[in-house]
Amino acid sequence: MKKGVSNLIASVLLIVIALSLASVLYAWSTGWVSEQLGRVSQIPQGEFALEVATLTGSNDTGTLIVRNVGTAPILITDKQNPYHFLITLYINGTIIPAGTKFTSVNDLTDGRNLMIIDAQVPENHVMRINFNTTGGVTDIIAGTTYEIKLTLSDGTPLIIAVTAG
Repeated sequence: MKKGVSNLIASVLLIVIALSLASVLYAWSTGWVSEQLGRVSQIPQGEFALEVATLTGSNDTGTLIVRNVGTAPILITDKQNPYHFLITLYINGTIIPAGTKFTSVNDLTDGRNLMIIDAQVPENHVMRINFNTTGGVTDIIAGTTYEIKLTLSDGTPLIIAVTAG
């Protein structure tokens, strides 16, 4: 008579060992993945502060002067198209199409034109956005107060009220 483990018991033991190893591997990998995702969420973001905002009713134009007060550059345009802006401007909830209504976007700190491919505003730099709202986007009337909302590519909003001159 042979002594040993039957085929059924051996199969069950192999399945238990395989499941145990799989659960240990799963627990390790989910911890590692969540740790990596935690690192991604800790990447510094650009933050901005509005320094000047003007709206002019006589010619439906506006200017925003914004400083990057964050710990990372603010991305302005994508890597392919200088007219695909990663910032969004709204007046009273109406989007102002950046590609057609931004007349100029400049870094006032170093004088660079930001209407180029892969434009960024470094930390502590000041950006000026000139825009118009002609062509039915929204009419600006002198003496009227408007809500201006500027949103960064990561969704960070800046909302202010401006009375048109």
